[in-house]
Amino acid sequence: MAAARSICRRAWQRVKIDRKCLWCDTRALATSIDSGPLASLPQKADVVIVGGGVVGCSAAYHIRKRLPDRSVLLLEQGSLGCGTTWHAAGLVGLMRSSKSETLLSGVYGARLYQELEELTGLSSGFKRCGSLSLARNAERLEMLRRTAARARSYGLEAQEVSLADANELCGGMLSTDPSRFVGAISLPGDGAIDASNVCALLAAAARRFEASIFEGVKVTAVQQRAGGLEGFDISTDRGDVHAGAVVNSSGQWARSLGQLSGVDIPLHSCEHFYAYTRPGSLSVPRNFPIVRDPDGWLYFREWSGGLLAGSFEPVPKPCFERGRIPDKFEFSLLDNDWDHFLPYLADAGDTFPDILNAEVDLLNGPESFTMDNAYLMGEVPGLRNYFVAAGMNSSGIASAGGVGFHIAEWMANGLPAKHVWSVDIRRVHAFQANQKYIQARACESLGDHYRMIAPKRETTQARGLRRSPLFDVLEADGARFGQKAGWERPNYFSLTERALHVDPFQGPGLQPETWGEAAWMEPAAEEHLACRSAAALFDVSSFAKLLVVGDGAAAALSRICGNEIRGRAGFSTYTQMLNVRGGIEADVTVRELAPDRWVVLTATDKGIRDRAWIEAAVEGQGVHVIDVTPMYSVLALMGPLSPQILARASGLKDDDAAALLAGWKPNETRELDLGFTRVMAIRTSYVGEAAGWELHMEADMARHVYQTLKEVVAVSPTLALQNAGYLAIDSLRIEAGRLAWGHELTPEETPLEAGLGFAVKIGKPGGFIGEDAIAAQKAQGVAQRCCLFVAAADAAGPYIWGGEPILMDGSYTGLNVTSGARVPVAGCPNKSSRTMALGYVTSNRAAPINKSWLEQHRFEIEVGSHMVPVTPKLLPLQMSKN
Repeated sequence: MAAARSICRRAWQRVKIDRKCLWCDTRALATSIDSGPLASLPQKADVVIVGGGVVGCSAAYHIRKRLPDRSVLLLEQGSLGCGTTWHAAGLVGLMRSSKSETLLSGVYGARLYQELEELTGLSSGFKRCGSLSLARNAERLEMLRRTAARARSYGLEAQEVSLADANELCGGMLSTDPSRFVGAISLPGDGAIDASNVCALLAAAARRFEASIFEGVKVTAVQQRAGGLEGFDISTDRGDVHAGAVVNSSGQWARSLGQLSGVDIPLHSCEHFYAYTRPGSLSVPRNFPIVRDPDGWLYFREWSGGLLAGSFEPVPKPCFERGRIPDKFEFSLLDNDWDHFLPYLADAGDTFPDILNAEVDLLNGPESFTMDNAYLMGEVPGLRNYFVAAGMNSSGIASAGGVGFHIAEWMANGLPAKHVWSVDIRRVHAFQANQKYIQARACESLGDHYRMIAPKRETTQARGLRRSPLFDVLEADGARFGQKAGWERPNYFSLTERALHVDPFQGPGLQPETWGEAAWMEPAAEEHLACRSAAALFDVSSFAKLLVVGDGAAAALSRICGNEIRGRAGFSTYTQMLNVRGGIEADVTVRELAPDRWVVLTATDKGIRDRAWIEAAVEGQGVHVIDVTPMYSVLALMGPLSPQILARASGLKDDDAAALLAGWKPNETRELDLGFTRVMAIRTSYVGEAAGWELHMEADMARHVYQTLKEVVAVSPTLALQNAGYLAIDSLRIEAGRLAWGHELTPEETPLEAGLGFAVKIGKPGGFIGEDAIAAQKAQGVAQRCCLFVAAADAAGPYIWGGEPILMDGSYTGLNVTSGARVPVAGCPNKSSRTMALGYVTSNRAAPINKSWLEQHRFEIEVGSHMVPVTPKLLPLQMSKN
């Protein structure tokens, strides 16, 4: 620490001037900008982009290129790139959280910058120097190995390298302390770029396609017309503009700009530090790779012949009180805090010792972060033609190209080109814009860049917000809670862990640090087995519930749903909502309450997305969608003993249980007396049990219903009922071959590919959206199918969680595991488990996929550095009629 302190210099003002001058020199080469003291603002434009950083300039270029018939006007309150773009470190990594994001954001963005150099004659400063990720412990190395395997399956080059080779790639500068690192992964396709050049490059490209760019124009109001259908009236300090569509790409100002239109954009700025060596004090090769040392919270890159060292520290500093960014915060930095950064700089000296002999300056610039470390992109739900592209979580330079592409495609087609749910603005809930909430979550998100995010890890900040009426009862019974869309839901139950960790949101089972056997797995396995052998009770009250009302509700919903929902009074219908390509936009159940009143049940975090999809589809038809989620609770009673329990709770005799089950058809709904109240009971089971019911009730009755079920079991020597959580649901549904939207089901898969052809009714009266695509696929044959993969039972693993590559006959298929779990084997005294996973196989249209075809091929799943043989089974599985 003393050595690090001795080399530091408080010279941030000089840093600011130097970086700004470099930016201005580059910008002067680009092209003329429309604004000036005499330039007049156009009175209207088809698309107005607010914010001229790298994302806004990318959007301007891509929209004009994709939609040449639409005029584009970009407004920047200061100068292009003056917010956070100009001081970005310029790392360009190709890997993202999914294949579609990797190819359309990471890979596409890197290629785009090189293509635009040819278009504009300007330099982006991009160099494909590759990257190294270092591991200081075995769990981190396992995580990196899994990342490398995914990269290879996406077509990227990635391999594990020896520490000696890693040192050679770093020009011999890497620490040779044998206890420092245990391994390294190389991705040669990664690169670095000069952030000062990128914005000018994209602005020049946008101008080549005749986008108008005005600087020094501050937007003061954005008024919608008819919910955005008739555009927006934008007021500025230089006149008014009418826009057909708006793109909010204003970076850390996006939240305040959104507030002008009632749009929630949850992001908050945090201080982001990096140090770099002064010219001449340290010589670093130009081909020095990007180096990530996540266990030290550090990254490195070559910088003007020297070395840059930055951090994504676990406890960062928020900036700008209550999110208020000072006026004229252009080409501006924050005061340095050497005391905050010195521990990381000292650690950097242990990774690259030469930095300790160099003179170092520090830069502290704000970066905006979101509630979940993923940026915000897309058309705002409930407000047509208002698009957001912001909250880049320090990935703006790397992701801007892909974001601009997605926004243009979304604008052109009415939906994104690929599955991008993890960054979709439709995942945002209103409460997440709360100042205290977003500040706490943004700080955790910054640390999540390099935190060990092991499978099933839960967040720790801003917890306890949305609670089921049963929260206190379940917590007393040992519930350990996970969070989804703000809802606290039992992940698993453990009275032992509750005794050791009073906080129900934290503990070794909720924040695991392993890719192997974790603390939550034993209690979740017991709950799984209880559901299969006796009975389990799940609180699934957080399921989103949408009430669809209006005289045209039946016809409108039928047009949206692939299955036939009409003529099924007294039954719940499982169906998908499809796009025109036949891709699955929603996976729901629909139930008729009355001809003009229907309820749609969907996943906890999909309510806003699905509501927006329905509202867009029924526009102008006199149909309304109301979110009634908090008004109703749902308990799922599952397992072979559930008929006896339900019979007793509803006042029947034990002898009536068999008749109750036999006479109750799958998906049939009945109003049922239970205790002193009434519930709507639906015979259905997401976990694959033949005997199972969802019990729907007003929220204020949930506690009574729960207690009634528990009481009838407590007085019976033959009944047993286990509280169970969502981790058991996951392993149960994987074992049963039940699919989840966002995993097996996305807008890129069709019901026929997913094995859900039974839920599609081609030729039904009135048809449905996507019917032509489904009919054509059925006629041509399905070349991709979802399967359940089963590995041999082994107490030592493997542990497959999702994202692992699927190989056929020793070659990558380009497809990956969508969900995975360790599934306990019933009746085994040693509590052994087997690994099961869901995912897709493809024949590349060479042959129809059936059981015979599967048997002709050899399948493996790559788990870190190991190949695991698996046996695939086509879905749907032959299980109970339910």
